[in-house]
Amino acid sequence: MLKPWYKQFWPCFLIALPLLVIIASIITILIFSKNSINLISKDYYIKGKSTNINLYLSRINVARKLKINAYIFFDKKNIIIRLDKGKLEHYPDINTIFTHRTSAGYDFSYQVLSKGNNQYHIPINRNMIEGPWFIKISPNNKRWLIEGKVTFPSSEIQSIC
Repeated sequence: MLKPWYKQFWPCFLIALPLLVIIASIITILIFSKNSINLISKDYYIKGKSTNINLYLSRINVARKLKINAYIFFDKKNIIIRLDKGKLEHYPDINTIFTHRTSAGYDFSYQVLSKGNNQYHIPINRNMIEGPWFIKISPNNKRWLIEGKVTFPSSEIQSIC
């Protein structure tokens, strides 16, 4: 004798597949609602207009005209920035902003004072700095800006122009 449809394998299997997809979708929505992505601003258009991209680019061009370069390397306890001042009269105090590629929670900045030579030391925890980073270097008066991408830890000197 034939079994009723709800006791057979194939109808139950075919009904279970869409139910599993619905359950997985609900779980995915819950995960993404708790862990928001903070890389893109909701008001990116307004922010873009207010930051004045031309001013930002002109600061980069000033650094190029002054032939300012930076070289970054990492020892066991410090990030060391060697600044080639180009046409500047003296080595300025600098602001450094380290931006993590994917997680804004890891971003940090330092104001580093000049000691009269071309090296700036930033004390850092090695575990905190691993991986690729975007770095921006500018003086306190924000007249020029150098930016680039560096990867830590690295045994070689990385150039930012």
